[in-house]
Amino acid sequence: MQRPALDAALKLLAARGRTEAELRRLLVSRQYPAAEVEAAVARVRELGYLDDGEVARNRARSLLGRSVAPRAKAGSRLGWRR
Repeated sequence: MQRPALDAALKLLAARGRTEAELRRLLVSRQYPAAEVEAAVARVRELGYLDDGEVARNRARSLLGRSVAPRAKAGSRLGWRR
């Protein structure tokens, strides 16, 4: 496995949690060969740095922590009631 794809994956994950699909898409968009992308994704998963479930829980927690959900806010502007 080439280090550049793994290094890029680690930097992307250090910035914030990402799903496996997000990480794969970002690495491919940066022109890394498919085999290197797959090896890097497999390695960060092995290391425990990639957890789609944890990313989903964190995003849900973040959305729930906002004062008003975006759809509810939009609905109230349109005169909808809950």
